[in-house]
Amino acid sequence: MAGDVVDPRRDRTIHINQYTGQTLIDVTWDDYSIIAKLMAAGVSLHQGDLSAVNKWLNVFFCVAFITIAITGACMWWIRRPARQNRLGVPARFAQEGMWKAGLATLVLIGLLFPLAGVTIVAAMLIDALLVQKSDRLKTYLSS
Repeated sequence: MAGDVVDPRRDRTIHINQYTGQTLIDVTWDDYSIIAKLMAAGVSLHQGDLSAVNKWLNVFFCVAFITIAITGACMWWIRRPARQNRLGVPARFAQEGMWKAGLATLVLIGLLFPLAGVTIVAAMLIDALLVQKSDRLKTYLSS
């Protein structure tokens, strides 16, 4: 979808021979596979092209993520250790099995969003190779 059509069912791609003017290929919604149809509909949904409600929901989600980022920083600022050379990482969970839910969530995110999975693995490698080898970083990142 090039942005000139907001309804994915009206999307059309035509390739024309520049010398003869002959139509080489004409691809419409009916020619799409089910995956291509889902992708085209997903792009319209993601961009907020389907309706005013869709656009307002996208705005709501954007504002919600901005609010989460700001309130998260504010909550950390309020509970950070005062006048200490530490970041103030939260203490371990009271229930011992809580890490399993976190691990399952990370694995699910990594499978559904491969780039996020690569980022999670990279962060774990940095922790294993850098943070765990440095007493200064361990102290700084401790609770």
